[in-house]
Amino acid sequence: MDLLKQIKDKVTSNPDWSGARGLQSVLTHIEIAERYHHRAKAERDEHLYTDVIYRTNHAFEGILKEAYVVLADKPADKLTPNEIEAYLLSSKALRGRVVDLLKNYRQHWRNPSTHDYQLFFSEQESYLAIVTVSAFVSILLDQMLEKIAYIAKFQALKNEARLARDRIKNFSELPPVEKVWRVIASYADHYLKNFVTMSQYSRSTSNAQLAAFIAKVAPELSVEQEVSVANADQEFMFDLVVTDNGTRVVVETREPRSHDSTEAHFISDAAVSQLAARLRAAGLNSGVIFFYPGAPDEIPITTTASSTWPKDLNLREVYGADPSEFPEEEHEEPVSLVEE
Repeated sequence: MDLLKQIKDKVTSNPDWSGARGLQSVLTHIEIAERYHHRAKAERDEHLYTDVIYRTNHAFEGILKEAYVVLADKPADKLTPNEIEAYLLSSKALRGRVVDLLKNYRQHWRNPSTHDYQLFFSEQESYLAIVTVSAFVSILLDQMLEKIAYIAKFQALKNEARLARDRIKNFSELPPVEKVWRVIASYADHYLKNFVTMSQYSRSTSNAQLAAFIAKVAPELSVEQEVSVANADQEFMFDLVVTDNGTRVVVETREPRSHDSTEAHFISDAAVSQLAARLRAAGLNSGVIFFYPGAPDEIPITTTASSTWPKDLNLREVYGADPSEFPEEEHEEPVSLVEE
């Protein structure tokens, strides 16, 4: 797995991002750290492993500064690295897995190298520092890109979006899971009408756009991304959780379904089985599986019930399908909530 290439791909996929210059500096520090590591091995110069740590420290502090600008939506020029760390941790702006990586790198590499001038690092420590800071940058970058995608989509829908309660019959009276799948079906319709553009995004970015869509067309629903739900000493991570009057509906997204009916049914059954098990374990009972459309000529289809689904849960499935398989009278077209 080439973590540095993944980070570069994420940065270059967003050329209009104002923070791109700062991220390029972060990438440069990681690249030089790798160069020092290989050079230390080739020249058998163990002192260079300590230089690796100094470079990964720069990358660590650089990505924290860029994250602060995005997640706090404030300039970071006058803040110290410690002040930035304190804000990101105390404000709970970072998700759990990002916090763990931050604390891990700070404890094992940044703090020791900063406070102990007599400390030297080994080849293994140098390698772990590069891997840890690269993973931290990559995962934190995902969260930053999601925030940017959410804001951009929310703003893009400013004049075009229509409220679900005004377009979907008796929307306010529907059960929570019904509200959620109908809004997601409308999003699938919007996605298909803008397939060339929207299909280019990563799934995490697409999920952020989906969250923004839900928030815009149904502001009475609360939507969260990458939600950790704890129950009985276990934690479960869900793509989105939509809350309506205290009832939580889990939304799990998937890559496009196959048009091969046998394979498609197998994929759907596996996704439903997995979601059902996780819902029960998390103490929840409502969920929607959304398979992103895979081609612009598909139509949005919703499965509202199946003889194979568990009866104790409220489940729905939304996916893109070949229109030839579904005559018009056999499926309900979603209500359009965007003036395209």
